[in-house]
Amino acid sequence: MKARRGFSSARTSVLGDPSVPWREGWAPWLRGIEARARDFGLLPLARWAAALAEDLEVASAPASPLEQAVARVAAQPIATETLAEGPFFRLLRFAPLGGSAGPRILLVAPCSGYAACVLAELATVLASAGRLAVLEWKDARLVPVAAGRLDAAEQAALCGAAVARFAPHAVVALSQSGDAALAAVLAARSATDRALPRALVLLGSPVVPEAAPTAWQRALARVPETTLATFCLERVGPGWPGEGRLVFPGVLQLATVAASEPLLFGAVRLRAFSERLEGENGPGCRALRDLYAIQDVPGELWLDLVARLRRPKTELSEQARAAGRGLALLTVEAGADALVGRGQTHAVQARFEPEGALRARITLPGAGHHDLFTGPVFRALLTPRLRAFLAAAR
Repeated sequence: MKARRGFSSARTSVLGDPSVPWREGWAPWLRGIEARARDFGLLPLARWAAALAEDLEVASAPASPLEQAVARVAAQPIATETLAEGPFFRLLRFAPLGGSAGPRILLVAPCSGYAACVLAELATVLASAGRLAVLEWKDARLVPVAAGRLDAAEQAALCGAAVARFAPHAVVALSQSGDAALAAVLAARSATDRALPRALVLLGSPVVPEAAPTAWQRALARVPETTLATFCLERVGPGWPGEGRLVFPGVLQLATVAASEPLLFGAVRLRAFSERLEGENGPGCRALRDLYAIQDVPGELWLDLVARLRRPKTELSEQARAAGRGLALLTVEAGADALVGRGQTHAVQARFEPEGALRARITLPGAGHHDLFTGPVFRALLTPRLRAFLAAAR
């Protein structure tokens, strides 16, 4: 119970006294009003109190394990097996949904401030299309300093080890994980004479950030690294396994999402509140839980990501280009993505020779970053084409 209170305090100290998080103080009071209102038959008041309490509680609750989130989306139990685990990562294999014996698919989760459970809908689609494994990253606040560092090079190395362990036919990477997945795929194909993986899918990944930097990216690139470290990173406090580790707090990632997509953030909160007033726990409530499913990122990895925005354009080596010959490549962008610039994912296509390979580009018009892995736009516009590509690339 102590760990749960510590989690809440760390997430809410910016909003009040860290010794008495205001969310933990007000939520039980509202639950008490809910109970008394129900006792007296005042159902509208009870629903209002419950809705407000749940809104406070969702921000302090720890993120769900990925396997639980997938089981909820799939509406059925699903067997899992941990293939490998280290201080910073877990490689989790899912039993195929519907008994499918399709291609082996590795989903590489991003390490950008959100827990892998937000990818539950994408993971469910992939588990129904083949034999799925997910490489997810642990909350850096829970990793002891003695475990060492996780920078961009180490992330790519761990991704390469996951590819070697699972031997996937296809690798799917989202957002921040694109660089690590691309490096791992090319290294594996170079080592196996281009046998596996046969396909790579990049979903809203800024693998060519110089193509069209967003306002956020331009701003970050202009700030000196020492200043960024001072204002954006913090040391993990006492009582946590990672005490003393320098991290980029997940709460800042939440703030970035809220600032870059305020209409989405507001709409999700409003829909969730509306569902609660009706006594429901529907898609809006799940979307709100996903928004708050944040975790901390190793500070050295975050600084590496920002440093990449300052580098001049880089080209693939001849060895990498050779490894990419024959690689089936699908790049997907959201037309109104506020986090990843237009063309930053598609531009990687020009770095490979198209001869003899399946290549495809998809742009979801008017879509935001989250539409690349969850929601009605994802289900209607992307899921069928993603399935078709993976089947054709096998």
